Amino acid sequence: MKTTFRLVILILFASSCLLSQTIKLDSGLVAYYPLNSSAQDAGPNGLHGTTNAGVSWSFDRFATPSAAALFGGDSALIRIEDDPLIDLTGDFSICIWMRPQLSGFNVPYMITKGADSSAPIDGSWIIADQPLRVLALYFGSFAGANHVWFESTRGVIAEDSWSFIVFTFRQPTNECIFYTNGNLDTAGTMTHVIKDNSAPLLLGSFQFPYHGRFDDFRLYSRPINAAEVESLYHERGYLTDIAEAPFQPARFALGQNFPNPFNPQTNIEFWIPTSAMVRLSVFDLLGREVVILVNEERQTGLNKAAWDASRLPSGVYFYRLTAGSLSQTRKMILIR
Repeated sequence: MKTTFRLVILILFASSCLLSQTIKLDSGLVAYYPLNSSAQDAGPNGLHGTTNAGVSWSFDRFATPSAAALFGGDSALIRIEDDPLIDLTGDFSICIWMRPQLSGFNVPYMITKGADSSAPIDGSWIIADQPLRVLALYFGSFAGANHVWFESTRGVIAEDSWSFIVFTFRQPTNECIFYTNGNLDTAGTMTHVIKDNSAPLLLGSFQFPYHGRFDDFRLYSRPINAAEVESLYHERGYLTDIAEAPFQPARFALGQNFPNPFNPQTNIEFWIPTSAMVRLSVFDLLGREVVILVNEERQTGLNKAAWDASRLPSGVYFYRLTAGSLSQTRKMILIR
């Protein structure tokens, strides 16, 4: 009996230690819209949205009926009224499952914040779907010099297929990161000034409507990290910071340096699926290797390197990541 009692105590103690190391994915959660037959906020702040007649309810990615929003009309949208908590001028993350369909428009707007709903271009964050199913983020005016294009590099937003999209933004470095289906897509920088942060947050648009489905839309007041993205993608609901649950990237990936252009320092992130000997080098336009940033064994998952180009002239440089038989190269610009 005493042995059994001691065993129970040990199990309870071990469980409490495990729970104490749990990082819950509600940290920094501003709003969560399961989109189960309504635009009600299931998060902590009750920031409920409204739908118009163009939105109906359909099957989600688990084939559950009435568990995803279907945008089928030319002005279908979900409108979430302005609230001080919905602030895209600082740190934030947007996470959403989507299943796009052909809309007849070149650039259907999916998520918009920063201008009124009839003209959501000038001075707005806009996440849009390109004709070749590549996700892009715009800021500014198409007609003006402030227009910024930040594009997915993978092009994995397949027609009539579910994809998980995450976009994170970090101040004061203006670091932007796209993730698609749990993996790093691309990274860079984007300086932005939202024209009207009091404007509503829109899923869908009056001007360039989105046709397809949305599910499980989350908004965070912080840039969630790669491990949290992977956890959300696999629907675990939580993750731990102990060895039993590490982030396991599905593929080899080299991120875009940030900031870019830069002067004189920049950062580079890369993901490797298994521990390996890694070499990260920088080359000039003539193909000469100007610096070796990493030449050592690195561990599975996210790795980082920094480069200070103080002694080099302005220009275009290339950085190449090699790990075993895998290799990837990207371009960066040093401006004095």
